[in-house]
Amino acid sequence: IWHELVNDTIGGRSILVSFCPLCNAAVVFDRRVGDQTLDFGVSGMLRHSDMVMFDRQTDSLWQQLSGEAIVGSYTGQRLTVVSSQVVPFGEVERNYPNAKVLSRKTGYQRDYGRNPYAGYEQTGRTLFPVSYKKSSTIRPLERILTFEENGESLGYLLTDWNKLRVRRDK
Repeated sequence: IWHELVNDTIGGRSILVSFCPLCNAAVVFDRRVGDQTLDFGVSGMLRHSDMVMFDRQTDSLWQQLSGEAIVGSYTGQRLTVVSSQVVPFGEVERNYPNAKVLSRKTGYQRDYGRNPYAGYEQTGRTLFPVSYKKSSTIRPLERILTFEENGESLGYLLTDWNKLRVRRDK
């Protein structure tokens, strides 16, 4: 919630872990574009109630949810998504006792036990105006699980996913 971007390297791969608390979206990207490895920061701007990132090399602006450059030298380019999961800390602690996690010693005074957006996702509306097609089945801020299989993107409402006992596609 408090630190929305992490530039890191795992297994020799330069990655960007991103989280936007306003749209509740966590996405991991490869930080390489062409032959350049980019470092990202939070611009402080929002677009469609989603965080806008910037790269420190060119100051291009990037949409957090899609990884698309929307302003600057890289306009139109997309970061490559890296497969990832959102997992409760207790599960990581049990299953991966040697896992590395971010330290709370950041140099900033934060109440890490408090969510400044608590209850926001239950409101069913965004804090800032967003243009979207209204749907009778999907409300704003609904959690969606996404997968990619054979180059095809698949998405499931989390509420529907939890009701399924057997899952089959195609």
